[in-house]
Amino acid sequence: MIARFFIAIGAPLVAFVRYLGELVLLAGDTFRSVFTHRLRWRLFLQQIVEIGLLSQVVVMVTGGFTGAVFAA
Repeated sequence: MIARFFIAIGAPLVAFVRYLGELVLLAGDTFRSVFTHRLRWRLFLQQIVEIGLLSQVVVMVTGGFTGAVFAA
């Protein structure tokens, strides 16, 4: 009876612990890369412009359609 209980929870528990381990490794790699890699300012600023300024059209179109739905 006890053996069946541990067998039943064994596989999900191992999968959960493996998932937590992968999360810890990902967080470690992320923090390590933040503090060890040199920031390429030109590329960084280009990405800010592309993500921020060039997406204004999408924001305005979405806002227009949302306003039209609320007004109806």
